[in-house]
Amino acid sequence: MLHLNFLDNMKLKNKLLIVGALGLTILSLITIIIAINNSKIQNNLAVEKFESSTIQSLDKAISAQFYERYGDIQAFAVNSVLQEKNIQNITEVFNSYSSTYGIYDIILFVDTKGNYIASNNKNASGSAINSSKLASKNYSQEEWFINALSEKYTENKTNGFAGTYFEDAKIDPLIEVAYGKKILSTSFSTVVKNKSGEKIGVITNRANASWFNDEIQYIYENASKEKELEIMLLNKKGEIIVDYSPSRNSNKLEIDPFFKARQSNQFFNSTPFKEIMSNKTDSMIYFDNDLKSEINISYKQISNKKFIPEIEWRIVATIPTNILFGVNKRNAYLLIITVCFIFILSLISVILFSNFISKLFLNSVKELNHESGVMNQIGDSLKKSSQFLNKAVEEQAASLHESTAAINEITSMVNRTTENANESTKIAKDSSVKAEQGQKIMNDLVSSMEAIQESSAQLQDFSNMIAQIHSKTAVINDIVAKTELLSLNASIESARAGEHGKGFAVVAEEVGNLAKISGKSAQEIQELIASSQEQVNKILNITKERINEGKKVTSIAKETFQTINNNIQSLSMVMEQIFNATKEQEIGVRQISITMGQIDKITQKCQESANTSLEISNNVIKQSQNIESSSHKIEILIKGKVS
Repeated sequence: MLHLNFLDNMKLKNKLLIVGALGLTILSLITIIIAINNSKIQNNLAVEKFESSTIQSLDKAISAQFYERYGDIQAFAVNSVLQEKNIQNITEVFNSYSSTYGIYDIILFVDTKGNYIASNNKNASGSAINSSKLASKNYSQEEWFINALSEKYTENKTNGFAGTYFEDAKIDPLIEVAYGKKILSTSFSTVVKNKSGEKIGVITNRANASWFNDEIQYIYENASKEKELEIMLLNKKGEIIVDYSPSRNSNKLEIDPFFKARQSNQFFNSTPFKEIMSNKTDSMIYFDNDLKSEINISYKQISNKKFIPEIEWRIVATIPTNILFGVNKRNAYLLIITVCFIFILSLISVILFSNFISKLFLNSVKELNHESGVMNQIGDSLKKSSQFLNKAVEEQAASLHESTAAINEITSMVNRTTENANESTKIAKDSSVKAEQGQKIMNDLVSSMEAIQESSAQLQDFSNMIAQIHSKTAVINDIVAKTELLSLNASIESARAGEHGKGFAVVAEEVGNLAKISGKSAQEIQELIASSQEQVNKILNITKERINEGKKVTSIAKETFQTINNNIQSLSMVMEQIFNATKEQEIGVRQISITMGQIDKITQKCQESANTSLEISNNVIKQSQNIESSSHKIEILIKGKVS
């Protein structure tokens, strides 16, 4: 948690810088480790190449030379000149061998008692040697003589070695006697037998160290471009047979077998030397106190098939590591320096990149905050509009319900008005028929006064009918009054409905106009009926009072009935108009009812849309808040958490 809090409090560019630096560090370390491992591999390859060019080559070369020397003595032993025991001939043959091979300083032949028989009296270059001193000695106590005569040979029958006794390298006293100087040499000795197989003596070749020194020198010249290479040849006892290192011998290229520079230091008492003597093949790194540098030591016991392993000669080659691994080290150092340089450049790039990314994110966060604020304002405005619309739709729905109820009531009243108008029309038609009959009766009064009494009775009936029409007209007036009231209510409700009620307001106005017209017509009818009734009553009174004067007023009555007939016809026409207008009102009210139903459905959809808009506005506000929260998190990521 502390680690996470620590990261949370950091700025984005610092996080990127840390991650980039950590990644570059890991990558650089991996590269350096790979370079070091590769350097180790290359060093191992260099050691292998060094061993192949020195140790392995010397192993083959010395073994081949040893194989030749081992066989030479046996070849010399079977020479027939030895059977003859002609000293002069033997001496000439031995001189020829010494000159031909160039490595045999002394070739000596003695009898089975160790007495001198013959030897070469010249060296390889043809110069005389002091052979007389060799002739004056007895060799029966010499190691080489004893072992060769008793056929105790240095053998390894597995590799095909048998019949020769090998004497390890040393300062040979025989050569010192003959040459007057100390020379490092080896000896190869074997028994000489006659044709019958009887032992007649022992022959020994005293071979100087050139047979292996030349190989060491040749390998040195071909294997080393640097003069710091050192090649040593050790015997079974750990004694130096050859120590060839021109750089340690005043840069002299010839082999000095007595150069013992190594004996003056602690090398032969060191752990590496003990390992050399205990192991057959290996390599190691050793700090040489004399050279004051680190050297690679590679060594191998000669184990070629052309050599006898029991002799246990060891080849040791040393070279300073700065020469052997110099190129690899330089490459490794160069790679490490290059990696460090690339690391610095990459780190600078990471810093620049982190600053660029941080600024880019900051600008994006500012824009995101601005857009979030705008969206939040839009969401608030949308929410307020949705709430207002929802409230308005609810009020409109309530008004529509009231208007629908009022329309239904108007429809019911219009239906009743239509029925009453239809009934009034029928009554008016009946009145018209009766008026025509009355006119006919008045026409009959001209011819006969006796029928006045019956006409009076008919007039009484007519008066009753007019009374009924008057009562019906009162009903029409009542309907018209209610229609006007309903029209007024409809106008009020349509005004309350706003835009949705404009169409209904027109219809309500027309209904009101029709109601006024119907009221006016009904008023006129009522006035006419009242007037007619009054006239009829007067006529009846006059008829009753003045039957005798009927003839005089018959013409007046005729005219009056004519007027009544015309009025009734007018009334019939007005009632028909009222009926037609009521029919139109009924159709209009039905249309209004249908329209109100559609408006109600639209209002319900508007209410659903208002609810949806309100929900959407809430979601917009919520998303805006989420964006603001995300923006805040990004800002924390970039700037870090401010405590």
